[in-house]
Amino acid sequence: MKKLLLLAAFAFSAGFVTAQEDIAVKLLSPTTNIVSGQTFNIDLRVINSGTVNLVAADSLVWAPTINGSLIGNGQGGSVIYLDLVNINAGDSTTLTRQFGLQGGASGSINFCGLAVVFGWQGITESDTTNNTDCNTISYTNSSVSVGEFSLISIHDNSFFANGIYHVDISAMENLDNSTISVINMAGQEVFNAPLENKGGTINTEVALELTNRGVYIVKIADQNGFVKTKKIMF
Repeated sequence: MKKLLLLAAFAFSAGFVTAQEDIAVKLLSPTTNIVSGQTFNIDLRVINSGTVNLVAADSLVWAPTINGSLIGNGQGGSVIYLDLVNINAGDSTTLTRQFGLQGGASGSINFCGLAVVFGWQGITESDTTNNTDCNTISYTNSSVSVGEFSLISIHDNSFFANGIYHVDISAMENLDNSTISVINMAGQEVFNAPLENKGGTINTEVALELTNRGVYIVKIADQNGFVKTKKIMF
């Protein structure tokens, strides 16, 4: 029951009304130990267990949770990710994000990944219990601050205006070999360019060479699994 309530609250907080087929998830990592202030990868495998293909326009939304609660993003909201992917019925894909925690008490935690799909109109998901998968993790808070669990400080003040994407990102870790890419609602990459970074900071302007009006996803990524996405209207 708690998982069902969390899924409902998650869908509400994302601002969508949903009708789904059937997806299942498997949390591949983390699996053992987490230390506050140190980055690690979240790897969540999403399996299309239904009979209807998932296409990029359907919008796969997912999030990590700890002990049944969404994780704060350090900016007053919760950590929720959006990915535009194609997964045929019976196939799967693995989603990866570089992550880091601060706050919380040391000890054993229940670290989970959950996912829902928005856009499968007229289809009701038959089994929501497989939308969440969890691992029991040993967590060590190496700081004196406890409080609630939250994402380590990653500030993204990027914005899009007049054909220019203004990148303004700062993170605790170095952002190595960073790129900016633009993905249309069909899941096709229509623009890609390298970004200059100084340690954990990227501050630059990129002219997006787009020809068709519409909604796009801008993705900033580096070779270590750091990903930030924003939806823009061109």
